[in-house]
Amino acid sequence: MTEFVTLILATSTVISHVIIFVVLFFWVTQKKFKVAYQLNLQIKKYLKVSHKWFPFLIVLIGSLSSLYYSEVSGFLPCELCWYERIAMYPLVPFLLVGWVIKENIFLKWSILLTVPGIILTIYHYQLQLTQFNINEICDLTVPCTERWIWEYSYISMPMMALTIFLSVTIISIYVCWRKEDNYYET
Repeated sequence: MTEFVTLILATSTVISHVIIFVVLFFWVTQKKFKVAYQLNLQIKKYLKVSHKWFPFLIVLIGSLSSLYYSEVSGFLPCELCWYERIAMYPLVPFLLVGWVIKENIFLKWSILLTVPGIILTIYHYQLQLTQFNINEICDLTVPCTERWIWEYSYISMPMMALTIFLSVTIISIYVCWRKEDNYYET
């Protein structure tokens, strides 16, 4: 069962990476290409409709999957995993409240948890890749360099968490922090 869940989550992570890349590509190139600008408007229009429930769904799946791996599959979370959970778990009720009462302020300020989560997961992921400085933070009984999951030659638990934090951050920026761009409208 764990292999099946891992395959589903790893594949979803890869698909999310493609979506994140496409969204960021259109965002960056919208000033140069009218097609990118128009596609960027379509992305923003979609996010305006689904931004209330989509970030909540993303962090709910991430939180439940981390609980599944630790409680059902028996993967012991390392110290950095616990810090990443501290950044992710409060987002579930926080974004749920924002969705239920239809207030953007919850999505807007979720960035206060997602940005530290991004920093932690990047650090954790590089520890897994390089096996460097493992004695400084990691407990030797549950090392932070342990790869419980390694799918598609790059997907690990910190990479999945990074994808979740990046997705919510991008949605927050797109919906709440970004000014209207009128590059091609007269």
